[in-house]
Amino acid sequence: MIKVFLFLFAGILTGILLRKKKRIISFFEKATMGCVFLLLFLFGAEAGLNDKITQTFFSSGINGILIAAGAVMGSILLSIPVYFIIFKKKEN
Repeated sequence: MIKVFLFLFAGILTGILLRKKKRIISFFEKATMGCVFLLLFLFGAEAGLNDKITQTFFSSGINGILIAAGAVMGSILLSIPVYFIIFKKKEN
């Protein structure tokens, strides 16, 4: 776990030092998206190799979709009053 935090803080320090370098920032943005897509692909491949996951995919997939949709709707519904309470006061 210490390695994770060391890499995280090394990345933060690198980001601070390279903050004004536009070409490097552009490269890091593209590299990050590439790594995210690769990670998602490998996660999907690993899930496809697991028999327990593929056998229960549809039943747990429907539950996952319902939970995710509920979380999104809850976030939207709760963000509306928060917006009016916090940001509308600043405009007046």
